[in-house]
Amino acid sequence: MVAQRHLTGDGGPDQESQHFVVAFPGHHRPWATWIARRLEAHGHRVTSHRWDPDRDQALEDALGDLLLARGRVLLVLSDWFFQLGPRREGDWNDVLRGFVAANADRFAAVNLTNRALLPATAVLEPVDLWGIGEQEAERRLLVRLSLEPSAPRTDAVPSPSRYPSDPPAVWGEVPRRNARFTGREDLLNRVQESLTDVEPGASVCALVGMSGIGKTQLAAEYAHRFSPDYDVVWW
Repeated sequence: MVAQRHLTGDGGPDQESQHFVVAFPGHHRPWATWIARRLEAHGHRVTSHRWDPDRDQALEDALGDLLLARGRVLLVLSDWFFQLGPRREGDWNDVLRGFVAANADRFAAVNLTNRALLPATAVLEPVDLWGIGEQEAERRLLVRLSLEPSAPRTDAVPSPSRYPSDPPAVWGEVPRRNARFTGREDLLNRVQESLTDVEPGASVCALVGMSGIGKTQLAAEYAHRFSPDYDVVWW
């Protein structure tokens, strides 16, 4: 691991600046963004990596690819995480008990669900961020990564995303999230880019296609997935 010295914002004792890879499934992008912003605020470098390995790739190889980067890998877990691929629970338990356990010093995890995770997930010692406030979530994140909090930087740029557990100020008539929604990551990312990579002001993205191909489901998933980026979400 490569580390450098970093002076805290209040002129106090310096702290080692570390590099983290935050690996997340696409639907947890808001959480990955929040985690990255909080770690950066404490003087650390972060690479966010949307992780959805091909089902034909061995899990050990896919996880090994994450270790090619310097620093530690933080996995953003939920019950959905272990459906990536999709793969059998036995495959996950085997790689957690073997490869991950052998590299436990390089891996860490946060847990975003109140549902039971796979038994072998214990090797990651995931810290529970389910249903708690932002300050407590940040404290638990830093403790899990053995990081000392630093004073806020005076030159830090405010994050465009709110804490993912905080709802938008206005949320109106949006259909219930489809728990079985899967795939279409490229389309969702293209919609996000078309709505955010523009000059300040109103932006519009039209979904065009035949009836029944899933335009409404795509729009609803976008509204739920990226709601932390907006103050008003109205259907």
